[in-house]
Amino acid sequence: MKVLIVYFSWSGVTARVAKKIAEYLPADRDEIKCYQYKNLLTVFWLSLFARNKELTLAPLRYEPGNYDLVILGAPTWAGVPPRPVIVYLNRYAHQFKQVAFFSTSAATEEQNVLKTMEQVTGKKPVAVAHFHRALVRREGFEEKVKEFVSRITGVSG
Repeated sequence: MKVLIVYFSWSGVTARVAKKIAEYLPADRDEIKCYQYKNLLTVFWLSLFARNKELTLAPLRYEPGNYDLVILGAPTWAGVPPRPVIVYLNRYAHQFKQVAFFSTSAATEEQNVLKTMEQVTGKKPVAVAHFHRALVRREGFEEKVKEFVSRITGVSG
């Protein structure tokens, strides 16, 4: 099974989870980067006052249509995925064969990130997981990553 992990990470937490997943499941990794998201002030401005402004994503290294499974990771911003994730999903969802989703946040409970990604892609994920930021920062999240990968390989492998 050919796997691609695509994620957006502002603080590094989501990137850390993506990297750990790749340790247990051979995969290429691609980070979603947005040219307009230069600093936190710009992010808040675009999120609050310029919601309709077109966002430009940096070119990605991998084409998702070339993979059997795309694992998408996103932080939680105001209960939903950040806009660059939505832009990516709108652009590439038609290429996804199978998907799995993970989210990260300061909240212990998942909010609407996973559900939103499912709605935008129109695809039922083979597996989902939510990672609490404090757990990820303490290195105590390895078991949860193993469980997530196990659900993926159990369904897709």
